[in-house]
Amino acid sequence: MTATARAQSPPTPHTEDRLDSWKEIASYLRRGVRTVRRWEKEEGLPIHRHLHQRLGTVYAYRNEIDAWWTARGQNLEQQKDEPKESQLGRWLAPALGTGAIVALMALAFVLWPSRNPTPPASPGRIMLAVLPFENLSGTPDHDYFSEGLTEEMITELGRLHPERLGVIARTSTMPYKGVNKSASVIAAELGVDYLLEGSVRREGDRVRITTQLIRASDQTHLWAQNYDRDLASALDVQSQVSRAVAGQIQLALEPLQLRRSSATQNPAAHEAALRGRYFLERRTADGIRSARDAFERAVRLDPSYALAYVGLADAHILSVTYADAPAKEAMTRAREAIVKALELDDELADAHAWHGVILAEYDWDWAAAEREFKRAVELSPNFAYAHKLYGEYLSYVGRFDQAIAEVRLAHQLDPRSIVTTSLVGIVLYRARRYDEALTELERAIALDPEHPMPYLPKGLSLSMKGMPDEAVAALRKGLSLTPESSEMIAQIAYASARGGRRDEARILLKELRERSGKGHVSPFLFALVHTGLGEPAAAVDSLEKAYAERDWLLCVLKTEPIFDPLRADARFQNLLRRMNFPA
Repeated sequence: MTATARAQSPPTPHTEDRLDSWKEIASYLRRGVRTVRRWEKEEGLPIHRHLHQRLGTVYAYRNEIDAWWTARGQNLEQQKDEPKESQLGRWLAPALGTGAIVALMALAFVLWPSRNPTPPASPGRIMLAVLPFENLSGTPDHDYFSEGLTEEMITELGRLHPERLGVIARTSTMPYKGVNKSASVIAAELGVDYLLEGSVRREGDRVRITTQLIRASDQTHLWAQNYDRDLASALDVQSQVSRAVAGQIQLALEPLQLRRSSATQNPAAHEAALRGRYFLERRTADGIRSARDAFERAVRLDPSYALAYVGLADAHILSVTYADAPAKEAMTRAREAIVKALELDDELADAHAWHGVILAEYDWDWAAAEREFKRAVELSPNFAYAHKLYGEYLSYVGRFDQAIAEVRLAHQLDPRSIVTTSLVGIVLYRARRYDEALTELERAIALDPEHPMPYLPKGLSLSMKGMPDEAVAALRKGLSLTPESSEMIAQIAYASARGGRRDEARILLKELRERSGKGHVSPFLFALVHTGLGEPAAAVDSLEKAYAERDWLLCVLKTEPIFDPLRADARFQNLLRRMNFPA
């Protein structure tokens, strides 16, 4: 049923007139639970509560909802007529393929005036957030599908008109999954002008996707649409929705901005890739291994699926950090996957970004790496992760003003991400701007005090400010959250030695050696401790071992403040030259 049909006729009556839960009410209205909760709060949806029970126990009467819906439909101008893009698709569907229909829809939005002619309140770049699509399939086993569609929608919208439309990254929107907040609160927290929300219902080989666009300034529902598809044709929904949203926000799409899709037309391959992305975001050893298996299945099912090769490369790269994979083997396989992805589609921003990581962190080919990062940003200016990776690269080579600008841009596109917020602090730390770094790291900690990432650069910044007790306290907090982290132990040892507690540092150094007898511990970490203890020869010896292993941690060698006491050492300078750092 189209949005127009939904507005013109109330839901079909049932024999029993009462709906006894949020889920039943949402199902009756064919919307998500989050939407109907907001409708109650902001638009007067008639909901009753059992006064003798907890507040969350609700019920509603169909006849009251029908009356409310009719009145609401009369007041919403944008739902009086069936959207012209829906008419166009229905008229042409028997004669044309989906790709042609999508292109004509885009043209329709340029030629036909918007039903909501009021321009956005804020001048310049418009900001949009795609909230996590709700899984209405009745089982959490399908979360990977709704999360995957959310991420693909973000990617699709981010390509449309990046000069005018900024799209918030998934890491900042996923925390809103299942959260009962008003549209105005979410928009204020994310700093956006518009919200896109939706739901997904899987039933066998069919999928029903519901979407609606909300203007944050007055919480007006500008547009809504339902899509009933089989899994094969569901892949086209992202393109249809993104162009419909663009029309409502009054963006004129130039024909040259419409690029071919790298999606697969194989439903099983697409589903495997969605599973891979879902597992990848778990950031655990088991999750990374499961992601790798899923992407390998996707490329077996469709060897021309470029995005699946990008996911496979991503899994191999992250396996070094999260699954103790040998760097040489993992990076070799990652390179093979990325090269294949670029052969299939040289305009994939993700592929260029990860290629830049391999060139920088494993090959130490800094010039080639920068070309790849620049290409990724050029292809997808809304791709927050590309700005993050490029900013980190710039901090490796010492171009701090540019690095700070890039990571701040990444933060603008991903404002609720602990990783991105922490990275702003890390780059400021490498630039020796310790007070500013601490301000950013406190913001990251405020987002989630139980996330370990901000505590390490916080401890380092405090140590560089001559506050060893506070530094060790911050690092020990981080270690309590990641007890398996050898890097936290090494940094505690460094901060202790720098603060004069050499005996404590040597005890921790002994613990690192014991760990290295049971598993791999990077020689780079031993170099940190020896530097803190004032043992430059031993520190450089450890760095040479890290060089022999092609340890990616050496990327920070040129700009890491900890190694400032070693910079006059001839062996250290020789190591920098062999790593090909630009002057």
